[in-house]
Amino acid sequence: MLFVRLNCESSRKVSDRQGQTSKLQFLTLLDASVSIETTDAEETAEFKTKARFFRNIFDLPLSERMVDSYVCGYQHPASGYKPGMIYLSEHHLCFLGNNNNNDDEQVKVAIEMKNVETADKNTSMAGLMSDGLKVTTKGGEAHCFAGLADRDHVYTTILQLVNLTSERVLKTNNQDPAPGQA
Repeated sequence: MLFVRLNCESSRKVSDRQGQTSKLQFLTLLDASVSIETTDAEETAEFKTKARFFRNIFDLPLSERMVDSYVCGYQHPASGYKPGMIYLSEHHLCFLGNNNNNDDEQVKVAIEMKNVETADKNTSMAGLMSDGLKVTTKGGEAHCFAGLADRDHVYTTILQLVNLTSERVLKTNNQDPAPGQA
């Protein structure tokens, strides 16, 4: 079961507080299947550095475009809460966390967007804070993230990326003739 509750207007330009093209505009361009031009935000040295780090640490190809990254925590089943960073790209939701930069305690989670079954808003800290997300894969694995300062924006972005991935899969499948139709 896949659910998406978003509609984008491809002609609308959305800008953030600094007047830079937002992630919504970037996603709208992806959705419209047009040539993607680099946005002002992507031109920043900090963004390029984060994107390069993201691709290297998760062993992703240069073609994988990072959309954004957010500080948060991951509720690890074996070792509890791990602070870190969630990275969203065209095809992946990834988390990297550790304690005191100790590689032995490093937590790496990589989920392909095509494997996301559901994404739900939830609460953390015993139900006191509305800053969490739960992402469930088609294999039934639940991944809980907490401490997201802008949880609603992250949630919306994840749903958009899952929707875009689903549309790509459907387009690819529709190009093949149905069984018995060839």
